[in-house]
Amino acid sequence: MFEGQLVGVKDQGWCGASWVFSALSVAQNRLGHSGSAKGHCDTYTHTSTHLDTNTHAKTPPSDFKETLNHSHKCLLAAYRLVMESNGVYRVSFSAQDLLSCGSLGVNGCLGGHLDRAWHYLRMTGALPEVCYPYRSGFTRKLPTCAKNSGLGCQSRYKSGPAYRLPSKERYIQREIITNGPVQALMTVHPDFFLYKTGVYSYSELGSPHSAAHSVKLLGWGEERVNGKTVKYWVNVNSWGKYWGEAGYFRLLRGSNECGIESHVFTAKPQCESLYHGLEMEC
Repeated sequence: MFEGQLVGVKDQGWCGASWVFSALSVAQNRLGHSGSAKGHCDTYTHTSTHLDTNTHAKTPPSDFKETLNHSHKCLLAAYRLVMESNGVYRVSFSAQDLLSCGSLGVNGCLGGHLDRAWHYLRMTGALPEVCYPYRSGFTRKLPTCAKNSGLGCQSRYKSGPAYRLPSKERYIQREIITNGPVQALMTVHPDFFLYKTGVYSYSELGSPHSAAHSVKLLGWGEERVNGKTVKYWVNVNSWGKYWGEAGYFRLLRGSNECGIESHVFTAKPQCESLYHGLEMEC
């Protein structure tokens, strides 16, 4: 049903750049949502955003629809609200530009800070990926910042100021329904690298070592496992489409599994700098 409406799953390769890929992915989807044509409307159906599952999301809290109807003319399904662009601004942003040209004191391919990614998107803005293709995933190094004068490479897509959400399941759900996907910081344990399918939770087996990792959180759902209802978040990783569920993964929801609900960030597009005179809602 939603084939072709998602920004493709990216692969950060051998570069610790999840903080860049997740921020850009969120910005791309929010730009797509804000670019939806005026008057397009749909009703709330479900929030399960994994393409290959038949599970459906739990009905949102009773005040969701009432609250949103006061601030919106129509309530979109969560999937459409997050991804749909109606063919407008389905651009992929350049991770290499942010990594090489940011000058934000990051540690090359050894990691960075979420707030600095959003600062760059706000103050400088993102370039289309075709203007500066990604290379660091292969080389583990940051090339010198390159200026591209090609067609369309003078326009940048900016976001507004970033904001952090309260560490509550309800607030995260409301933000996704209202404005689109969010960026979440989580703790990665060794068993996470072996994830293939299902709802992940830390097994506490193997090495105790862990690392911080950033992903895009774009929806939620639930399924029945051994007679019990298991709630989960739907996330997009940046380890390529051959990892997990075609690049996606489901993570236990409502218990702050791996810290996924503790550090959640996002930002809205700067509409006036995006649409170049088109009549669009933002």
